[in-house]
Amino acid sequence: MALPPAHALGGSFFFLRLVSKSTIVCQDTFDARQFLHAVGRHRVTSTVLVPSMCEALLKEEEIGVYDLSSLRTIVAGGAFVSASLVERFEAKFKKRLVISYGLTEVPGVTLGSTKAKPGSAGRLPSAVDVRFVDADGRPLSLGEIGEIQFKRHWASSIYRPDDETPEGTESDDEWFSTGDIGYLDADRELFITGRLNELISVGGAKINPQEIVDVILRLGVRQCAVVGVPHSLLGEEAVACVDPGERAGITEEDVLAHCRANLEKRMVPSSVLFFEGLGKTELGKIKTEVLRQEVLRRRAAVVETDLI
Repeated sequence: MALPPAHALGGSFFFLRLVSKSTIVCQDTFDARQFLHAVGRHRVTSTVLVPSMCEALLKEEEIGVYDLSSLRTIVAGGAFVSASLVERFEAKFKKRLVISYGLTEVPGVTLGSTKAKPGSAGRLPSAVDVRFVDADGRPLSLGEIGEIQFKRHWASSIYRPDDETPEGTESDDEWFSTGDIGYLDADRELFITGRLNELISVGGAKINPQEIVDVILRLGVRQCAVVGVPHSLLGEEAVACVDPGERAGITEEDVLAHCRANLEKRMVPSSVLFFEGLGKTELGKIKTEVLRQEVLRRRAAVVETDLI
């Protein structure tokens, strides 16, 4: 494993393996080729990855030279795992990707399984109290997409509201807001669709940037992120930030044309900016706020140049 034990997902995996008296093979830092080599050399049977690690593994072309036959369980989590990533990963490695969902505040709430439905983050145990609310905090019906909230007793004590609710009553303080968006189906399988604070408000419509990212990644670019920036008329506009990788010749119009063909009109980015690598945190998450500031900086530079 390459995830640090101090991370909620890495720590859960690490200590569960200690309890089961498993041999744990650790990497100081994640390197796709070293990881694949270690799986074959040590006959690794299970592992845990974050989405950026999955993407790095997908970039490795000669996977046939590695012996991955021992690997039975691959858990992915720690950040949003898109349907596109699952589809591409399973097609290349011929192994099921088990999605895990939890937070530092509410760890390990789903039971991930290789038998879970495509795109599902696993089954939510019946004992776990959960609800989904709209932008105004109103509870939604089963199957409707909204913000995920758990009863506060499922959250670690330091994250619970200080005020106690009288017994026999219920208030919004009874619920812990995750900031994640998703829905629960009739079989209590949980589907995550994005993050509330990453939604982009374009002309009053809420756009999920991850849906745009999924489409752009199908072009074979190395990385992509979509950020919202201020717009005088629409409130915000979506800008795609792309690291083309081996698709160095790809143009902005190539990306936009692909988006127009595969997305609703309102979800097509207003523009595309290219980068040599997208900055990430130590856990492999793209630093979207840093990207947003860079987009604004580039635009300001263009305006200043035009005025000279």
